[in-house]
Amino acid sequence: MQQATDAFTLACRHDDFSDWHQGRCRYAVWAIAADTPALTTAVDSLKAQLAPWLLPGYRRQPHITVALGGFPAPARQRADDYSPACLAAQVAALERTAPPPFSLELGLCATFASAPYLAVGGDGPSLLQLRQALLDSHPERDDFPYTPHLTLGLYDDTYPLAPMQARLQGLAPGPGLVLPVRHLDLMTYAADTIGGPLHTAARFDLQQRRLEAEPQALAGLFTQL
Repeated sequence: MQQATDAFTLACRHDDFSDWHQGRCRYAVWAIAADTPALTTAVDSLKAQLAPWLLPGYRRQPHITVALGGFPAPARQRADDYSPACLAAQVAALERTAPPPFSLELGLCATFASAPYLAVGGDGPSLLQLRQALLDSHPERDDFPYTPHLTLGLYDDTYPLAPMQARLQGLAPGPGLVLPVRHLDLMTYAADTIGGPLHTAARFDLQQRRLEAEPQALAGLFTQL
């Protein structure tokens, strides 16, 4: 997401984003599921307080994105396609270098230009180790500056940024929001829907160092395009 360096937030909109997806249906990302009861309660409370400034219809479950995948495809023809070979290379890298289970801490509210978020701290080296394994084994590197975060929603209009930052600083997500990280999930979402729900296609177990997925579901990831 774009860093908040301008004087105003960016307005998000409901659209089909056809220029981006070019007819492809789903987009895949590697992320850490953060929908524990305590975090879901905290996130729902913060979203309710920020509702006057957020785009309605954001249904994405609490999560922490680790790295982008791409549009699932049987073979990689475009730079942002994500093929079975890409997945296999990333899984092999995770098997070699993924860290053991660790914990993250959810901290203060902050904002990107397009979205408010909860900052993520705690065992940052392990999180970055996961990300590096995925980046190094992907042919299309995601080299954007990385800020670990949990998105709270998307802005529905342009608002002066300084008052928004002050408003966020006044919100208290609650003490002791700790997320045990035992798995890394390969998730997908509908490419023509902004803020649509995430669906887990496969899960990498950090303790067992292996990918867990139903064979049919994993095969369907690359055929139901």
